Amino acid sequence: MSISEIQILEHLKEFNPKTVKNLEKQGKLQSFLERESERATSVYQEAIDRGLAPDQAQELETQAWMPPEEPDRPGLQIPEKDRLPHLYMGLPPDGE
Repeated sequence: MSISEIQILEHLKEFNPKTVKNLEKQGKLQSFLERESERATSVYQEAIDRGLAPDQAQELETQAWMPPEEPDRPGLQIPEKDRLPHLYMGLPPDGE
């Protein structure tokens, strides 16, 4: 299963509305959604290729694109270091 642009947009609207407004204002929202969806799909496929179960790969896929919530919104905030798939999977980054 791959995360769609619609899923990313829905998440951003709920947890990062300022980001959505800024990207819309700059005319970059659609390209951002496309890029993040493609990146998430790549993370998922790499995890599957390395032998992870689909549910584990989907969790990595979600963490790969999910930005932390805006500071003025309470809730779970995932530190950047914990959102990097190669660290989560215990695998070296590409090129090492």
